[in-house]
Amino acid sequence: MPGTWWKYRDGRWDEPGLGGLATRILGEDVGGGAMSASYNDYLGRYLLVFLYETGDEREGIYFMTSADGVTGWSEPLLLVRGPTSPGNRLWLNFPSMIGIGKSSTHETSRENWLFYMHGGPDGSRALARRRVSIQ
Repeated sequence: MPGTWWKYRDGRWDEPGLGGLATRILGEDVGGGAMSASYNDYLGRYLLVFLYETGDEREGIYFMTSADGVTGWSEPLLLVRGPTSPGNRLWLNFPSMIGIGKSSTHETSRENWLFYMHGGPDGSRALARRRVSIQ
């Protein structure tokens, strides 16, 4: 509903979701997209799963954690290596992690499913699922 979403700017959540200004919460070196956030009750931290779109061999699906979901993000850790844009190869997109046995898609835990789409050079698309255990 318009007027019910707010953007984070300069330490506060007071900018309108439509048209308001925003502060980048991830570092400039995190070239990510297609992000999915959840609260991980096993870690007691927020978990962000995203595409790392670098155009080199580091591309893939990564995750980071933060105590408050806004500041202090950990270094990105690789979950699935692979290109993130269509071309002459298999590619990945739209990652989302869902806690096994959780009633909300915004909650993760020690045992999770990582869902993502992968496509092939022939235009094919498929939904993939991998079990991810947090150590």
